Amino acid sequence: MPADLDAGVLQAWRTNSAVNVWLVEGVPAKLWSADVPGIPRRSIRRIAAHLHNARCRWIKTLGREHGISAPAHVDYRRVSQKALVTALGRSSRGIEDLLRLGIQHDGVVPPSRGYVWRNLPLDVGHVLTYFIAHEAHHRGQIVMAARQLGQRLPSAVVDGLWQWARLAKNAWPRRATIVAFPAEMHMSEPKTRPTRASAGRFLSSIKDPKRRADCRAIAAIMKQATRTNPKMWGSGMVGFGTRTIKYAGGREAEWMRIAFAPRKDRITLYVNTRFPGYQGLRAKLGKTSGGKACIHIKTLTDVHLPTLRKLVVQSIRNVD
Repeated sequence: MPADLDAGVLQAWRTNSAVNVWLVEGVPAKLWSADVPGIPRRSIRRIAAHLHNARCRWIKTLGREHGISAPAHVDYRRVSQKALVTALGRSSRGIEDLLRLGIQHDGVVPPSRGYVWRNLPLDVGHVLTYFIAHEAHHRGQIVMAARQLGQRLPSAVVDGLWQWARLAKNAWPRRATIVAFPAEMHMSEPKTRPTRASAGRFLSSIKDPKRRADCRAIAAIMKQATRTNPKMWGSGMVGFGTRTIKYAGGREAEWMRIAFAPRKDRITLYVNTRFPGYQGLRAKLGKTSGGKACIHIKTLTDVHLPTLRKLVVQSIRNVD
């Protein structure tokens, strides 16, 4: 997916999350525990809590096998508005991780053994649309229940549900997309971590012989430049070397110095794109595409190998 579309998908989800928070915070306290007319044991609190709990179930179903942890459910009988807003922040980040996982895998969330329903296509577009439609449905239930109870929500709250342009500017929860090599990172701790899996076995498992050979050639170039052996990061990324990334709050974490990942129809190189001369090397590289922190190639035959070697070396030299 194009880099700008990737960012748009994540921003759309954050805006939707901001709409939920706007509504939860805007429900008058006296309505929070009120029962929905005609539906026994269904309160406005319970409908709102369902937004978070449903997310948690989906995160567990689609994400657990890929290293994405699901937040704890809330008690729909007792959760306060303030506590639910905090919980919605956690589950929103979990869904965002699912979307990012799909973006990293050619626009499709990888299959999971736990996903047996099969009625939701797992391309990122369908996943995003499904979650937003589901939550909009329940927002509508809350607004309608308040009317049925004769206690309409304040007009400012209802009108605010449609002010997406305003909410998008300060979409909650805020979380920056991970990029490969910034000097300081304003984000949560990355979900992609080194594993004990064999990078050699992973490369040998690539079915297409041409892509397998290309990946082995790229691995050799990166190994020579970093003087380190390849390591698996997550389930599908081959990384070389490590460095310490620093967060805005002062925390630090381990991250790769350079990496690549074979995808369905391309190979993605994760390189430093912020060094002097990068654009000149990129122009000479050949037939490629990509975003702010990666380069996509179809095959090495499309690429000028001496330029690729120079780009990898310069990326390593300028990454620290």
